[in-house]
Amino acid sequence: MQEEKHFTAAIISVTLFLFLFSFAIIASIASFTRRKRKLVFEKQMLESRFQQELLQTGLEIQEHMFQTLSREIHDNVGQLLSLAKLNISLLSLEMGNNGKLSNIKELLLNAINELRSLGMGYQAEQLLDKGLISAIRYQVEQLEKTNLFTVSYEPLAGTIQVNKSKCIFLYRMVQEAFNNIITHSFATEISVKIWREQGKIHIWVEDDGIGFEPTEPGFTPGIGLGSIAHRAAIIDTEVMIESKINMGTIIHLICKEDEYD
Repeated sequence: MQEEKHFTAAIISVTLFLFLFSFAIIASIASFTRRKRKLVFEKQMLESRFQQELLQTGLEIQEHMFQTLSREIHDNVGQLLSLAKLNISLLSLEMGNNGKLSNIKELLLNAINELRSLGMGYQAEQLLDKGLISAIRYQVEQLEKTNLFTVSYEPLAGTIQVNKSKCIFLYRMVQEAFNNIITHSFATEISVKIWREQGKIHIWVEDDGIGFEPTEPGFTPGIGLGSIAHRAAIIDTEVMIESKINMGTIIHLICKEDEYD
């Protein structure tokens, strides 16, 4: 009888030991799995942050190049054309009314105006003085001057509360959308809308061009759409692209508005 009690106690002890040992093993595995998941998550976060910083650095370099180009156009090429225009004007005074000289003077004046427009279009710092809405209006006016498009612009009343970086990136994305329309769409009508909804800024660019099928197998976005996606990722902006063959394209940007005291 005593032996049975000892045997039973031994079985219970062994069972309890095995249970505790198994529990310790399971707990160790669970802890290892949690640590592994945490390390994988931290690695993914670091990689994502690195990619984001890499993209931002590349776009900041590009922005610096645009600004340098703008200054070079204004300071050097613009100045040379202005001097040429001045010399033509002096020559006109010496030679009297001359149709050919007048034509050359007019061409130089047009060239100066075009260079100023080009420089202003790439000078993002200048657009910030009047805000994003005015900057987009400027781009809309440039489209209208081509006489190739009928453009509808419905801007948000008031100002958009976004910081300097967001303002520049949103402007560049709109520029890319316009460049795609000019280069690829064969559109005749463009609609641009800006509105605010639930603390978010919506920018809508629509055309009636030939469109494309983004869901088709093998479709790869071009440089323009890729640039829009990269910029959007940096400033946490959602990009929605709708397009169908012969039914035009819609690019819809949704950006969270900054909060100011």
